[in-house]
Amino acid sequence: MSRFVTAFYFASALFSAATASAQTLSPECQAMMDAGVKQFSVPSHAFMTSTGISSALSQSEMISVNGVTYAMANGQWMKSPVSVEQLIQQSRAQVAGAKAHTCQHMPDEVVDGVAASVYTSHTETATGATDSRVWVAKATGLPLKSEIDMTMGARKSHTSVRYEYANVTAPPGVK
Repeated sequence: MSRFVTAFYFASALFSAATASAQTLSPECQAMMDAGVKQFSVPSHAFMTSTGISSALSQSEMISVNGVTYAMANGQWMKSPVSVEQLIQQSRAQVAGAKAHTCQHMPDEVVDGVAASVYTSHTETATGATDSRVWVAKATGLPLKSEIDMTMGARKSHTSVRYEYANVTAPPGVK
């Protein structure tokens, strides 16, 4: 079950890095927020690799289809008890309470042959800091990949996420 929680924690962290209240968004933060919202509005499959969570490399997956999110934990798919809308609202609340939140547009890059805008964000809260880098496809506005570094006290973690959007369906047999 811990991998299930970890997968959702990092999805929330990524989305938190891109989300804030409408009054305070810079154009760069708005672009990241739009990509995060859009990613949950279409079928998507995220592949995550994390270090620093435990002593071993952790790999997990998330699928989002029709407003429902699933995570693979210990080789089994589980349905999230949290809706996509709840995840978005929780993330907005986290960033609204942040001590600092900034975003920056970096030079464009190409990811697997796809032109991408690159954005970074830095968020500081009472419990730690998150630095994210997100590659957003210019043609679709969807995230292609992201890198997330989190610091909570002396604990540090790094997560790499790769997103796919073609032929995504809910995992079979998950209720």
